[in-house]
Amino acid sequence: EITVPTLICWGRHDGVFPVSLAQDTYDKLGTVEEDKRLRIFEHSAHSPNYEEPKTFANEVINFISTYSNN
Repeated sequence: EITVPTLICWGRHDGVFPVSLAQDTYDKLGTVEEDKRLRIFEHSAHSPNYEEPKTFANEVINFISTYSNN
């Protein structure tokens, strides 16, 4: 039922939610293909925002910039 622009961030080595669930989660979004993004963080487990903070921040900033009115 989600149809808004969506960024999914997932750690490759997540022991809580395995990366195998990432694509399934992405596919189940109702958001149109061009407005959703799946980003797998190769050097992270469950918390890419702590494990790869600069890469994570850049990904979020780029995603938000796509939809901002600036």
